[in-house]
Amino acid sequence: MPTVAEQGFPGFEMTQWYGLTAPASMTQAHIDKLAVEAAKAIRSVSAKERLSADAAEAVGNTPAQFAQFVAQEQQRWKAVIARAKIKPD
Repeated sequence: MPTVAEQGFPGFEMTQWYGLTAPASMTQAHIDKLAVEAAKAIRSVSAKERLSADAAEAVGNTPAQFAQFVAQEQQRWKAVIARAKIKPD
């Protein structure tokens, strides 16, 4: 089967990612605690092994880094969404 680039779409890249979000009303102390515990869990040997089996990579960054990543992803897909005229239901 030809790759996406071989089918006429050079530079095509698609990734899948997951992250934790919380209500805006959550206190900073709770956000900080959740971030520390989530990072600890995702960096555990068992989590790394499980993710590796799916060719996935654990990151476990800070809330600020995740917010920056989400903003970059929004910017990245903005033109695609506009060109495809995608609208939320």
